[in-house]
Amino acid sequence: MIYIDRNKPIYEQIYQQLKAQILSGETKPGTRLSASRALAKEYGISRNSVLAAYDQLLVEGYITSRGGSGYYVEALDIPLVKTVGKTNIKLFSEPNPVLPKYNFRYGNLEYNCYQSKKWRKCIIDATDELSMNSTVNYVGPEGIPELREELAEYLLRSRGVQCDANQIIITNGHQAALDILCSIFNSNEWGFALEDPGYDGCRVVFERRGFHPKPIPVESDGISISGLNSPKHTLLYVTPSHQFPMGCILPVNKRLGLIDWAIKNNCYIIEDDYDSELRYNTHPIPSLQSLDGGRRVIYLGTFSKSLSPDLRVAYLVLPKELMSKYHDIYLISNSVVPSLIQKALYNYLRSGEYENNVRSIRTFYKKKHDTILSLLDMKNINLSGTDAGLHFIMTIDTTLSQKEIIQKMLKQDIGVYPTERYWIRKQDCPSNQILIGFSSIPCDIIEAAIQKMNRIINEIAG
Repeated sequence: MIYIDRNKPIYEQIYQQLKAQILSGETKPGTRLSASRALAKEYGISRNSVLAAYDQLLVEGYITSRGGSGYYVEALDIPLVKTVGKTNIKLFSEPNPVLPKYNFRYGNLEYNCYQSKKWRKCIIDATDELSMNSTVNYVGPEGIPELREELAEYLLRSRGVQCDANQIIITNGHQAALDILCSIFNSNEWGFALEDPGYDGCRVVFERRGFHPKPIPVESDGISISGLNSPKHTLLYVTPSHQFPMGCILPVNKRLGLIDWAIKNNCYIIEDDYDSELRYNTHPIPSLQSLDGGRRVIYLGTFSKSLSPDLRVAYLVLPKELMSKYHDIYLISNSVVPSLIQKALYNYLRSGEYENNVRSIRTFYKKKHDTILSLLDMKNINLSGTDAGLHFIMTIDTTLSQKEIIQKMLKQDIGVYPTERYWIRKQDCPSNQILIGFSSIPCDIIEAAIQKMNRIINEIAG
């Protein structure tokens, strides 16, 4: 039995269905297929469609032709593939999850580059530029030179990062940048340490590549220097300008202490500057790399917060002494970020529109941030990590656990999120602590959301 959809290519349907029947064993070896004229007449289709399907099966060896006799199914020497019904495949997330109305999820953005006419024009201009080239070429693994040169100037101007364009590698996202570092530093020769709590996405990448993360406690002003009693040859991952998730700023004495530790112990520091542009009441904090001069600090940045996470564009700034090792590993590789996106981003940076965009998003999110803080009833809560970024930590005066707090909120259509996932030593995670992200909740429902949240907090407090 063949099922025909007349809105799709007929020969393709005949070919696919007959092949499936042969592979599943439903049509046995030696079976004679229906004559092409008879099959065409039976289904009211063109004989040419049937012949095209038979010819394809013949070329691929599923059937054989016997002169004057017709087409017969071949005896295959491969294990038969049983056709199955619906498979039970576990997805990473539901295709259309039911989200709470008041969703304080961290990561998604309401304000993004697709709303900008200037960004869309840069995409169009980049398309026009590529269309005028006589050939389309592979791009080296570091990315297009003009973007890296423009980015080097921007980083020096905005973050004090000292580098030249040859030290910058454009990557398709933050975790891809970390994966490059895992290739440069062998897990058999190098240790890995990170803040605890800290970004779990980084931890997972290094674990996947055979590293065994060592947790370093986070104090009220950032990572504990005294906790760095690691052996030599260690990579240390830190978020000094806005510690994730706690939000504290690493003071200059600790920054200098980290650099001194790295120099004395032949270690490297991975500085993740993930949301450095988003400081609301003070100027952005200079990078750790600016104090080090690019000797022992590997600088990691991203456009996910300032443009859009689905652009998948981040970058590494490697110390010069690591560049030869990088080139040895990636000698015959190519850039994984499309030239169209890179050229558009270059145009956006060169025109000054990127910095205008940063100022706009800072104003936009500061308004959200300030509105939420002004509406929160503070008598039963303590906040950390405010004044910067797109999230803060809320500690509630309650005996309920994180899971119980989240469930209470969810019953009122409010989405808040646990912090336990960011701890390696989970026993140290406060049970009454939650993460509040405000980057994607619409401005016009914030007041209603916070009023509901205040009522729930007051009910569970004490």
